[in-house]
Amino acid sequence: MKLSEPVALNIRFPRLERLLLVPLLVAAAVAFPFVGQASPFPITTVLDVWLGLFAVTALCKGSILPGGVLAVLCVFTLTRIAGALITAAPILDFLQAYRWVAYLFVLVLAVGKEWTNRRGLIRVTWTLILLALCKAVITLVLLGPGERPGLLLENNFELALFCGLAAVVYRFLTGKHQFLMLACLGLLVVLSGSRSGVVAFFVLYVFAVAQSRLKVFAKYLSSLAVLAVAWVVVEVFLSRAGASGAIDRLNFLAVFLDETRNWGPLEWVLGTVAITPLSGAACRSLSYYESLFSSADDGTCYSVILHAFLLRVLFDSGILGLLLAFGGIFVLMRRAKVSRLLSLTLLGIAIANSASVSGPNNPYVLLPILLAILLAPVVPGALTGPHPWPSIRYSRPSRNSSRYPIRSG
Repeated sequence: MKLSEPVALNIRFPRLERLLLVPLLVAAAVAFPFVGQASPFPITTVLDVWLGLFAVTALCKGSILPGGVLAVLCVFTLTRIAGALITAAPILDFLQAYRWVAYLFVLVLAVGKEWTNRRGLIRVTWTLILLALCKAVITLVLLGPGERPGLLLENNFELALFCGLAAVVYRFLTGKHQFLMLACLGLLVVLSGSRSGVVAFFVLYVFAVAQSRLKVFAKYLSSLAVLAVAWVVVEVFLSRAGASGAIDRLNFLAVFLDETRNWGPLEWVLGTVAITPLSGAACRSLSYYESLFSSADDGTCYSVILHAFLLRVLFDSGILGLLLAFGGIFVLMRRAKVSRLLSLTLLGIAIANSASVSGPNNPYVLLPILLAILLAPVVPGALTGPHPWPSIRYSRPSRNSSRYPIRSG
């Protein structure tokens, strides 16, 4: 089947939708009072459990499985398992390094499914953004500048989630609500001081300008504002570098380059045998991050300690691994009929997050991509009303509509 052909299955699961939205609201409410502290709510574990439940439910209800992507994923997984058996790596370290592969299988199962509770998703998106913004302002007032507020968890992760969710629900908002959401997110990103967050917002802003219905002159002014946002990106990078004396991700890059200095073309293409530990010198130089050492507690460390997903996958799986990670995401979104612009936007947010932290290896980047796939069958419609949470007006094609032809298999 070609990427341009529509997918028709549209299996729905409203109970699972509530099982996702309710914990997100609970996590935000629990975390809000903890100013300057990490939230006690285990939201990452909850999201991973939900993704597992989604995968099982989708598999039981029947799925359209994109054969090409699925075959590549299965072959890649078998090679990684074989490599892990050769290196005798602890299973927990293996699962932590290759969680992104499991997420790709979840996306495969999502193709052809439909998310029905658009109103709930939009309300949760607004709630998360507004609570995070309020907590950021309170943190600034009580603790002063320099603190990095987080609502669900550390903001390198949650800002990718917020920007991704904003991109997914953007087409259901009216013009003024679109602008309001962008403004709130922009202010939140500036207060957070997160480099990956500000790049993710820049990608989101370009997405908003590219699909706006403004007149030519207004779009020109909006394009000029892109330069202003880019300037903010640069300022955040410079201020963070000046405050810490050095950007820690550059330290990880230095370790990575030292570990790969003797690599040949084959290693760059395929990476190391999964999962190969870093040298003792590399582990000692990154001893500050000892919490990311091997679960075996024997002083060894693996690519996870490099933080940046781009470096981690390059070390473990080479260029082919990166192509599978990001190319697989893009192909699956297009296969599900997610628009090209939204697909590129979510991919850009994932890459921005991957340059800093774990990218598609965490549920905060993965969840908006999954929701974009589930919302792809919905005909675009805008919210109407005087407040940010009005009812949704959209039209649904009939069962006999040629937009979603019935396909066998």
